[in-house]
Formats: sequence, structure tokens, C-alpha cells
Amino acid sequence: MDRRVDDLFERWAEACDADGQLDFYGLQTLICREMIEAGEVLVRRRLRRSSDGLPVPSQLQVLEADFLDATKSGVLGAGRLVQGIEFDPVGKRLAYWLHSEHPGDAYSALRGGFDSHPVPATDIVHVYEKQRTQARGVPWGAPVIRALRDLDDYEVAEIVRKKTRPASPPSSSATTRRSKASRRPWSMPMATKSSSSSRG
Repeated sequence: MDRRVDDLFERWAEACDADGQLDFYGLQTLICREMIEAGEVLVRRRLRRSSDGLPVPSQLQVLEADFLDATKSGVLGAGRLVQGIEFDPVGKRLAYWLHSEHPGDAYSALRGGFDSHPVPATDIVHVYEKQRTQARGVPWGAPVIRALRDLDDYEVAEIVRKKTRPASPPSSSATTRRSKASRRPWSMPMATKSSSSSRG
């Protein structure tokens, strides 16, 4: 029984990506990278038909956090919405309001990409590091982003300063050395009389 379950899992792992590009282990790497860079990532369960020929009629779709409609905030019935996440009166997550297309895609935006619809929370895994009672994740590099920006501005300013600074005149000591060298007489050494007589 265990061997058959393991075999079924391995076959599902090969075809679990809804985009058809990665296996289960590749999806884990992508999820980890996205969580570090963006602070959070969404994994949506996609149910399939039995006629699709999959080992298990279920796949996983990894979505960037941009798909979450952050404009959805406020009171909703007896519950509330916080940056696209719907909560019930006791604070349990009920749904995630997702864009049908990536909002950064200009072509998709013309086709209503900014519209969003609720997806049951039971079909979504919200992966992020929970540091407090926040609803959304925080990029791991957020604490140093401002310092890195200031460092980048400093490097650019220093490069511009080096390029635009006029050439400095030579120092007085260097000028004195060059003037003395120009006045120095240059002549071929001549053999003295004693040295020539000794060679004879």
C-alpha cells in the first residue's frame, strides 16, 4: 500500500504544476525564492477533470502576491477586508480577492485585469513569515532597502562628480622639479687625459 501511494505521489509530483513547467520540487524552490524577494506568495489549488489524464485531478498554481487585490479593504457584511483578504467576524480567513490577470500586464489590464473576485481560503495557501499578527508578508530585504538606496545614490553622485570635476593643476613641487630638469646641461662625458694615457 505504501509503495503504491509513493508511486502515485511521484507521478503527481511530475505533473502538479498548473503552468506545466516545473515539478513539485521545482515549485518548492520557486515558492521559497518568491517569499524571500516579495515577502509572500500564494499557492492556489486547481481542481481538474478526470478526463484531463492526470494521475491526480488536482494541480498547484503559484501566484505572485501582486495577484492579491490590495485595494480591497474595509467592512464587508459582518466581517472585514484587509488588503484583499476577507475575514469573518472572529478573524478567520474566508477568501482571497484575486485579479484574473497580473495587474502589471498592460494587455491584460485592457481586458479587465484589474477586476478581482473572491477565491475560497480553502483553495489558497498563503506562504509568508508571520512575524506578528499582520495579514500580509514583508520582503526580507525591507529593513535595509532605504540604506541600499542611499548607497546607490551616493555612488552615482560620486561618479558624476569625478566626471565633471576639472583637472587639477600640477603641484608647485612637481613644477619646480620639471623646471630644474629642463635647465640641466646635457653633454656627453669625455675621457680625462690620465685615463686615455693609461690605456695607451
